[in-house]
Amino acid sequence: MPRNLSDEWLSTVSHSVNRLFADDAAAEDRGAIAIAAVHVLLQAKASAGNYALGEEEAQQRLLDYRLELALELTHRNTEVKYEPATLETIFTDREVRTWREEGR
Repeated sequence: MPRNLSDEWLSTVSHSVNRLFADDAAAEDRGAIAIAAVHVLLQAKASAGNYALGEEEAQQRLLDYRLELALELTHRNTEVKYEPATLETIFTDREVRTWREEGR
């Protein structure tokens, strides 16, 4: 979960997911870390431990994860706070509650 990542890993995974959606198709490491992170989360969510995704759904989960990472980066670096996803709520169409924390 993005909330549980150290600052270094949050930055690394964010960079990976952004490279995945970049126009630089020649990059060898294009999104490998982000793909692995989403894979682990989806496996943890699957009751049987196995899951199958079509290409379109896999891309949507990666976009969802990209948003979760951006929310966490914003939470850590600005006065804007949010309710982080849990294993149950990640990759769902949940309503994200945000607020400003004064004094930052």
